[in-house]
Amino acid sequence: MARLCVPVPRERLAILVIEAELCPHVLAHILGVVAATGAVAFSIHVRRGERVQTIELETEADRTGAWAIRHQLLRLTMVRHARWVERLSEAAPARAKL
Repeated sequence: MARLCVPVPRERLAILVIEAELCPHVLAHILGVVAATGAVAFSIHVRRGERVQTIELETEADRTGAWAIRHQLLRLTMVRHARWVERLSEAAPARAKL
């Protein structure tokens, strides 16, 4: 099977930051929601606190798809917050979308 590799400019990537309860299955549920929309997670970072874990997914999504992903994630009972962060360039730090 041939694989199609399309380069994605870093400027088009955004970071989805999700705060969720400590649950062993929450990452699988979140990735399932993202995959169901057709988006691809290029990188995943998970930090665990005492009561909350923060999951950061770097993905490419257009504005409509991005809000659809966020809306679906907020429907999960274990997700407390979800927000998009836009990356200006690879060298620049990420900044929050307003």
